Amino acid sequence: MTIRCVQIGAAILIVLAAAVVVLTPATSASTSTARRATPCPTLAQAASLPRWPGGGTARGDVDGNGYRGLGSIHYSPGALSTCGFFLVVQTRRGALAVRVRESDFGKSSAAMLRHWSYPEPEISTVVQLGGKQSQFVIQRWHGASNFFVSLYGVADGKLRLLPFHDRNGNVIPEDTIGGFAAASSTVRCTRGGTMTDLIDQAISPTRIRFDQVTWRLGRGGFWITKRNSTSGPLDVVGPLEVRAGFNEPAFKGCTVSQGAHP
Repeated sequence: MTIRCVQIGAAILIVLAAAVVVLTPATSASTSTARRATPCPTLAQAASLPRWPGGGTARGDVDGNGYRGLGSIHYSPGALSTCGFFLVVQTRRGALAVRVRESDFGKSSAAMLRHWSYPEPEISTVVQLGGKQSQFVIQRWHGASNFFVSLYGVADGKLRLLPFHDRNGNVIPEDTIGGFAAASSTVRCTRGGTMTDLIDQAISPTRIRFDQVTWRLGRGGFWITKRNSTSGPLDVVGPLEVRAGFNEPAFKGCTVSQGAHP
């Protein structure tokens, strides 16, 4: 999977953020910035907005009817970062749009997009999970070694954010790709099926824990269906990780298109 991020060894590292994230409203921006900003565009206006430089493009069949429409990132230069970015995907029934909020990690306040200094958001790749429909993987922010992504797809006829739901009822809008504390992971998936996070975490200088967390796309996003955990010496657990696909590139089994950045 080409996702424009650091690859350590043969595996791109992915760790789920383990906390509920509260989206920052536009009112968090300074009063003066908010006064100068233009109103938040509507979804109906998104396709007519300019494309975000570096946002990339990719094709995906979000309706599952065989039409691979072009997806792109659009923005309103005068709007705030909390409401001015959109993912727009062409379909047989016309253009669909969803608002892509700024990442909830690493940014302290909203800003007008004409002054936005970050390269994100951008289309990283397109996958096919949970049937015939495609989902767009959008990179929303990056740090020194971390990349935060969200998945978007069609649910109930509308293009929507597809968050992850843990077993405690928490809603997690973003995954973390890259090194994160002492853990690392990749994603194994099957086209039209489930995705499984393969997570490696050091628990002592000589022992590791290997978690396999399987997610299925359902109503409202992704839901955990199974979790297995194995702990032991590296020379015992390591071969298990390799057989499970830990050294494979993330999303290799379900990628249908990769983001192009002309």
